[in-house]
Amino acid sequence: MRPRRTIAGLGWAWCAAVIAGFVLWGIGCGREERTSQATKTGNEESRELRIVAHSPALAVILRDLGYEPQIVGRHAYDLVLDPKVPSCGELGTIDYETLIRVRPTHVFIQWGARELPERLTELAAANDWVVMNLNPLGLDEIEACAREMDEAVFAWTVGEEKKEEGMPGPGRPRHQGEGASRGPEHAKPPMPFEEEMRRAWRDRGVGMQRAGRILLLASAKPLGAMGPGSFHHQMLERLGGVPALGAGGDDKFKAAWVTLDLEDLQKLAPDGIVIFSPRPPRTAEPEKAATAEELIALMGRAAELNVPAIKHKRVAVIDDPLGLTPSTAMIGVADELAGIVLRWGQEQENAEGRGGKK
Repeated sequence: MRPRRTIAGLGWAWCAAVIAGFVLWGIGCGREERTSQATKTGNEESRELRIVAHSPALAVILRDLGYEPQIVGRHAYDLVLDPKVPSCGELGTIDYETLIRVRPTHVFIQWGARELPERLTELAAANDWVVMNLNPLGLDEIEACAREMDEAVFAWTVGEEKKEEGMPGPGRPRHQGEGASRGPEHAKPPMPFEEEMRRAWRDRGVGMQRAGRILLLASAKPLGAMGPGSFHHQMLERLGGVPALGAGGDDKFKAAWVTLDLEDLQKLAPDGIVIFSPRPPRTAEPEKAATAEELIALMGRAAELNVPAIKHKRVAVIDDPLGLTPSTAMIGVADELAGIVLRWGQEQENAEGRGGKK
């Protein structure tokens, strides 16, 4: 049985802070390690690739791109990198002393719509850093951020290799939008998870719809729901599922993040409930999954309501440590979510085949 504190203890306020943090900042894949050599040719020095990932979400994407060995600085609340990697700041702050000390070639930061700090841009200009402000807040943006970081590093690496060979290079990109050399001798390989991403986020068929209306929660007590505008809602729609929030009715149910009361839950009457309750980072998956009955018991008074999801025990949890992190981790999360909903869809089909509709 999964530890109950994982779900009950993960308050909506904490979840909302995590999710809101990603908004304010902009907040299994096969990997191949990518390397960059450090050599000197003549009077020019070819530098090694050194990346600062000033965002937990961007760090996950960089890891899955294969660049983890080149990351020399991280966000204070990073979820996947070695804790020994120096922290270069947290939400809305930058530790400039550490940033200068780790000598980056690239700084990937999630800063939202705000202008980058003047000191950061000045340091970047003085030290020849590539700085990119990237905000993966939806599935398309996750893919775009991955591609832009990969292309920036590739273009930079091509420039360094040409310097090493004594050839005129295309120059390193200084900002988002400058691409790599497109010559055949420097063709950029595809991202390691490119096909897997397309496969994971595809429509999974009629079984998703047969499961009925699905409510996505980031907290069971209080009931914190994820609606239109959240990447979880977008994921459910891409998979072919039917979200309980957003389809007509009360405007309250059309927001990205909604705190529900018992009356709201009764009104929504979801056919299934999926709770996203990330277990702590770097912890193994529990040997035994929590049962629907155990999850319902953790919902307090909501467990007493006569709504289809509770009546038919269609309540499940996704406890992936990165389940609330908008990144390439959503590839695995999408598969898990689809598996849950498709199982409920099959149960519904079986029930109807026996002559009764649940």
